Amino acid sequence: AGDPAKHDEAVKYLERKGTIITILCIDAPLSDGAMLDAMTIAVETKSCVLQELMARSLYSTGIATGSGTDQVAIMCRKGDDPLESIGRDSGLAEAIAKCVWIGLYETLDRQTAMNHVTQLDCLVSLSRVGITPRGMREELRFDSTMSNLDSAEKEVSSDPRNASVFYAMLAVHDRTETGLVEPSEGLSFVKRMCKKLLLDGMDLNPVMRLRLERTEDIPTHLRLVLAIMVQQRATELGGYDYVQ
Repeated sequence: AGDPAKHDEAVKYLERKGTIITILCIDAPLSDGAMLDAMTIAVETKSCVLQELMARSLYSTGIATGSGTDQVAIMCRKGDDPLESIGRDSGLAEAIAKCVWIGLYETLDRQTAMNHVTQLDCLVSLSRVGITPRGMREELRFDSTMSNLDSAEKEVSSDPRNASVFYAMLAVHDRTETGLVEPSEGLSFVKRMCKKLLLDGMDLNPVMRLRLERTEDIPTHLRLVLAIMVQQRATELGGYDYVQ
């Protein structure tokens, strides 16, 4: 929601994989208003699941709330005394939310391997601000075998503690994007936290320290920090000492 519109209704498109189609079958007669309530609850639940998984938007640096082609279908019984509405505190509302929540989590895991384990990764978190493994590796300035580099990247990026810190720092970036935090204050805070939580104890050379001091935005700083961490670990696995 709120991302730039890319679809032109005048042009025919082939449907791409990734659309979330939800079908609710409710064993009770519903009025049009109640069906609208059911649809709204399903959409809200879908957005909550995507936010819980920190699924990145494909059109902005924000967290996704769905895709532009998502659909919800409601099937119910016919009857002379339909349910007029579905309150958010009702048992039916809770049942709808639970069904969509469980079903969508399982679907995302099966289709795209998106789950709490795979999402807890530094590079996954950074991907929504345009940082890729290739971009991160371009920051590296040392000799190492590809095997050591791959091993170091996987180990550092998938470490739960590291990933948690990167997600927290990106939350600060999000607040600067929405204007809740002054960009300079947010960047200063992120630099302090990265130094304390991720780079503490590393004997960085003057060039690396200067580069860290001169980064001008949070994504760039996080990319450099991750590159340093991967570089350090690759060195420990058998590369040359980049600090000297």
